[in-house]
Amino acid sequence: MDTVLDLAKVLIPAAATLVGLYFANAFKRRTRQEVLERRVDAYVAFWPVMNIAASTRLDGPWAGGPLNADERRAIFEGATDWYYGTAANPVGHGLFLSDRARRVYLSAKRNLVCPAEEIQPESVRANVEREADVEAARGAMSIRQLSLLRWVMRFDLDLHTEPYFANVGDDEIAFLESCDIDVDRAPWNKWLKRKDERSG
Repeated sequence: MDTVLDLAKVLIPAAATLVGLYFANAFKRRTRQEVLERRVDAYVAFWPVMNIAASTRLDGPWAGGPLNADERRAIFEGATDWYYGTAANPVGHGLFLSDRARRVYLSAKRNLVCPAEEIQPESVRANVEREADVEAARGAMSIRQLSLLRWVMRFDLDLHTEPYFANVGDDEIAFLESCDIDVDRAPWNKWLKRKDERSG
């Protein structure tokens, strides 16, 4: 009898622990699934905000040229409303950005409207300031950075993961690295090659 009681004292807590772990893991899985579903909705809502920053502005039959200052400001404001929500539409979507997408979002958004001498990273700023038409260079830079943002967001959803620009240049790689994206690791290294590899 004592053996049965001793065994019960061991098995009952162990069973309770296993049941608790099962429900905890089920809750985590359900929560992750719900976050993913909300992220899909949030990212879908972001695409119209980016309409005027379409990558086709820089090439192809619909090329309209770089963003101007007013367009950059409009995107900044639209992205802010998307992130936090507004009085008319109080649903903010920023909560559902992945950590890596948030870093790229904040950097690209800041570069839209900050003074030209504060564009980050420094190597990109130097290349923008080197151009004869700084505003046009900045507008093209923002289109490419916002394209990279959408690319990172697509990776979050495992959708259309090839970058829009066939030639992802050194400025784009420097920008991603400044956002703590390790371009030497998967999934980025499949698409991004370093300057010495591209020129070899």
